Amino acid sequence: MSARSVGLPVQNASNFMCWGSKTRMDWAKTVKVVRKRLNMNQETFAGVLGISQTTVSRLESGAAEPTDDIQHKLEVLRTDPRMRSVFDDFVAAIRLSPYASFLIQPEDSVFRLEAVSPLMTQTLGDTAETLNQVKTAGDLVMHLDALLSRGFEAGRIDSATGVWADGRDPQGYWKVVYSPMRDGTGSWFIFAALTTASAADYEQHRAQHDGGLAVTAYSRETQA
Repeated sequence: MSARSVGLPVQNASNFMCWGSKTRMDWAKTVKVVRKRLNMNQETFAGVLGISQTTVSRLESGAAEPTDDIQHKLEVLRTDPRMRSVFDDFVAAIRLSPYASFLIQPEDSVFRLEAVSPLMTQTLGDTAETLNQVKTAGDLVMHLDALLSRGFEAGRIDSATGVWADGRDPQGYWKVVYSPMRDGTGSWFIFAALTTASAADYEQHRAQHDGGLAVTAYSRETQA
């Protein structure tokens, strides 16, 4: 793809949102993601955008913000159907899924909601940008903090199972299976798939596992 392919009408790019979520665009992440999906080094990508390699480097490090013109070019590239990755399709599938699930990106014990299924939106609410902001999600946040401390991000754990009481009226109980995953740029996320549970199952799981969380599969490297 060349710079000539960037030719949509200019928009107010400052209003672009990050990956379809409620949060504003993370331009440092966007520049790096788009460049890597095009399989370009910084110098070649700079030519596509019409800027210097130094500027690309500053954008990717977060030391600079793109101009409106560059933001528009990035948005055109980002939303081109040919740029879609398997991870993009996975995120879209979560947002359209009839099943309970969500995808979060950890950022220093802050768990940003990257994608939430409609059923989970009904449970968590549709205004929170992070799981930490959901008053009834304390146990979920505790699970995620525990997984981080046990090496989830480092690849030492393949999956874990917890239980959660959603605090709604009437009370709902859930079994939660957590799995780590990475996108095409190496950024890592945690996917949670939920199924309904009974109050008895909830209490039994919590009695058997401290804090209601159990590691169900370690990576082969850890087992070795």
